[in-house]
Amino acid sequence: MPSGLSTRTLTSVLVVLVAGVLVYAPAPVLTVVLVGLAAIALIEMYGLLSAEGTRLPVPLGLALVALLVLSAVDSRRSLLNIGVFLTGAAPLVWAMYKGPRQDGLTLWAFSAAGALYVGWPLAHMELLRYLPDGREWLILAITVTWATDTGAYIAGSFFGRHKLAPAISPGKTVEGALGGLALTTLVGGLVGWVVGLDLSAFGLALVSLVLSVLGQVGDLAESYIKRVAGVKDSGRLLPGHGGLLDRIDGLLWVVVATYYLAAMVV
Repeated sequence: MPSGLSTRTLTSVLVVLVAGVLVYAPAPVLTVVLVGLAAIALIEMYGLLSAEGTRLPVPLGLALVALLVLSAVDSRRSLLNIGVFLTGAAPLVWAMYKGPRQDGLTLWAFSAAGALYVGWPLAHMELLRYLPDGREWLILAITVTWATDTGAYIAGSFFGRHKLAPAISPGKTVEGALGGLALTTLVGGLVGWVVGLDLSAFGLALVSLVLSVLGQVGDLAESYIKRVAGVKDSGRLLPGHGGLLDRIDGLLWVVVATYYLAAMVV
């Protein structure tokens, strides 16, 4: 058995179970949890981006990710668009307030990008709840993310030989990536059928496959950020997984794609 597999699997299963309960919890509960997750992820993201030497305004970032999540509460995308604009503009105003400095543009860009990267996808979890069959689509998104991560880890641990992206994440292998795609296609199709999504078996398998690819890209994207920052994990919140970002890096990409796929289907 690969080292750490039991701890990693237990943590992963617990996270999925908690997420499943929250999907069917009253809407205000989900909103509060999403704001909390956004806050933790923002702190971790700003910690990674600050490795470049620019101290980012954490209180401002927390306010912005909370704004993004809360702007999606009534499902009107116009409010979310306003939140996106403010997330881009407010850090620039902050940089202007700090005065002309060599890292002023970096301060603006990293502050805005970090908040958007975390808050905008989590806001789409809120938006997804308001779509017809939104809860079921959200379950699919969470399941796909879990299956991709688990399948890639197990297949890579046992069969991994060829590096997938050695310059970014030396531990990831082609065999692991294929294992993640295979498990996700099977599990995603099964879960989609169980929860009653109105898609054919082929449609569910195809959607799961596409989401799995995006989840792996999201995983690699965070690995790139960590590689540049010179750290192994974004934090130590979850045993066997590192920080919260290490757990939801793929979900941030998957949930956005799930929302727009679901919107096209309904």
